[in-house]
Amino acid sequence: MMAGRNFTRRLRALTLALTGFATCHAAGAAGDLELEWGHVDDPRIRETLFDLYDQSYFTGIVRLVSSRNLIDLGKEKDVGNLLLSALYLAYGIPGQAQSILLDMSDRGVSSELQNRLWYYLARYYYQQDDAVKARTALQQIRGDIDGDLDTERLSLSANLLSREEKNSDAVRTLQRIKGDNARSLYARYNLGVLMLRTGKTDEGIKVLSQLTAVRSLEPDVIALAEQANLALANHYLRNNDPVQAKKALMEIRLDSPLAAKALLGMGWTYAATDNYQSALNAWNELLKYSVSDPAVMEGYLASGYAYSKLQALNQALDQYEKSSVVMKTEMRRVDSIVETVRDGSILDRILDREPLTEAGWFGDMKSLPEIPAQSYLLDFFATHQFQQAYKSYRDLRFLSGQLSEWMSSLDKYSGMSITFRESYLKRTVDQQTKVARLLEKSRAYIQQITIDYLQQQKQLIEENLKQARFQMAQILDQAGRNAMPE
Repeated sequence: MMAGRNFTRRLRALTLALTGFATCHAAGAAGDLELEWGHVDDPRIRETLFDLYDQSYFTGIVRLVSSRNLIDLGKEKDVGNLLLSALYLAYGIPGQAQSILLDMSDRGVSSELQNRLWYYLARYYYQQDDAVKARTALQQIRGDIDGDLDTERLSLSANLLSREEKNSDAVRTLQRIKGDNARSLYARYNLGVLMLRTGKTDEGIKVLSQLTAVRSLEPDVIALAEQANLALANHYLRNNDPVQAKKALMEIRLDSPLAAKALLGMGWTYAATDNYQSALNAWNELLKYSVSDPAVMEGYLASGYAYSKLQALNQALDQYEKSSVVMKTEMRRVDSIVETVRDGSILDRILDREPLTEAGWFGDMKSLPEIPAQSYLLDFFATHQFQQAYKSYRDLRFLSGQLSEWMSSLDKYSGMSITFRESYLKRTVDQQTKVARLLEKSRAYIQQITIDYLQQQKQLIEENLKQARFQMAQILDQAGRNAMPE
């Protein structure tokens, strides 16, 4: 097994590395839902609360729906409704969760629990790239949410505003967040990035610089500080300040997920001051990292550029030739990976290895088995697109197993009438057929998005290969002109 912490770290860092925006969702007692239910008298609700905290969401839904249909929950009816909404949401059925919350709002019921569930519903829709529904859910929240979760509410609101290119409004929203906990630090990072985007350069630099000065042993906080340094370095490089860019990049560890990007940037800080030997040293160090990293691929081209600037044209030509060989090898490697995805061997080891559990919508994949071409697929398996598709497939597998279990348990009910048994069997078989079709479609979708991702990686390599060949042609052309007699 691949070490779980490596994949989990990549999962946490990927949003930062790819988008420049940070998200922080701390896990709560009931899966990922931080909800306080207070004292509950009804034993049926208490039993279903245990299902929620045990992450047995499907079981809890079945139990509570049955209780509501058979028995009046009395004065704790609203608690039961909120609990059912939480179960629907945790299991990934947002429409049902929203219907319950809307019904309660229409009846004038308002509570801290509702506010929290509206926030989680908004977060769900945001993760589904449905900004309209996410904004609508946030608008249902009455007042502030108690505790740290209000920081996440404001951060989510700011992210939505930023998506709508309302960056000034997003900045004002993030400025309302106070405190020094991890959630507030993530919000401060987003604030600094947005300030740089909106022209508030001095303020943005100040906010990000404060983050880089945070000292902590927490991996998330260390990663955030390094991302802040990378954001500052990129800003300084874009604005022709290589000295400050170098200072920021020096703070990023060589074993950091951002190390390749940092070494690439470090080379450009030297190149900006015509110190091409030092640039070459940085880029040659970069080439020790996995070539599947786009920054390393760019490093191959950059090192050839450094040799040419040093007038070492033979070495530049050799470097571009080496780059071409490496890139052609990688393209063949990607083609090989695509074939293993098509024949199902990689997906079999990933999708069907986990036990059939009710993990729910917040149950991300936490680790990966050892697989071929792990370096190419690791980032993709940590993406939101793959994680959501994986969860859908996993839940369909659980449902298929549940239907099979119900079928096999029929023999336990000797008093069941023949008519009811036949009707039950028919309905269950029909459902099994539907689930089987959905499983097939879900698996085919995962296979296709994985292949699409790999093809995109191959296209990036091809573009770099064309650039390497172009640079080789230029050097040869220059050498030919220099060799011509006067």
